Amino acid sequence: MCGALLALSLLALPACSYSTDFVVVNDSGSPVEVRYTLKSRYRRDECCTVRPAKKAFDKLDDGDTPWRDVPAGEFSHDRAAGAVTLTLYPGEALRVAKGSNWRGHGDSSGDEFFEIESISIAGAGGGVHYEGRQAQYQFQQQDSQLYKLTYYGWGDKAYDGGR
Repeated sequence: MCGALLALSLLALPACSYSTDFVVVNDSGSPVEVRYTLKSRYRRDECCTVRPAKKAFDKLDDGDTPWRDVPAGEFSHDRAAGAVTLTLYPGEALRVAKGSNWRGHGDSSGDEFFEIESISIAGAGGGVHYEGRQAQYQFQQQDSQLYKLTYYGWGDKAYDGGR
């Protein structure tokens, strides 16, 4: 009986597991350069623990639209700095990290395992740079499986209230 209960409880665990995407969105009218660095424990010779991937930002809520891995020739990876740099075009979303069973900002175990050390976005409307917890907390919760950092490029597109 105890063995059956243990087996049943172990089977239930994967059903409760979920992943959360951390995404940069270009909601400006021009391309932007995105550069992010990974914390030292997440740096790999072959790039990243989560390969950069893109999709149209109006498809973020569409679970049927898959992420497209960014081909190696479309981003640069500085192994020594643990940095990834690429161009994000208007209307695109870039997945830069994933969290497993993410419980939100401020959860000590989640904060410890957030992969991003810093992030910079530069475009025609100016640039931003965030480090440490500031980098993490710029990603705003959309739902349990999506946190989004949006670049608006204030000078090249009318602000629409942060859709």
